[in-house]
Amino acid sequence: MKTSSRTSSPARLGTALLTANALAGLNHADVLAGLQRHAAHDWSVRHDGHRQASPPSCRRLSAHRDRGGLAFWIITEADGRRTTVMLPEDF
Repeated sequence: MKTSSRTSSPARLGTALLTANALAGLNHADVLAGLQRHAAHDWSVRHDGHRQASPPSCRRLSAHRDRGGLAFWIITEADGRRTTVMLPEDF
């Protein structure tokens, strides 16, 4: 049986912005790690544990937690021009 590996290029993130709450409350190293995962197409995990990809014509959302357990989202606009890091309550 022949197998092939498929690699994807990093997602375009554009300008990265943090909301005031995210900037004040999150561990910055964890935000950077989340952005790296987000750019590597690690968008999110569904409740059943399966990975879920966003369609290319939609915003891309990934959900993360920092080392203190604080949840945060990373959202990239469909055109790839802007990525926002926010706490769920900022939405």
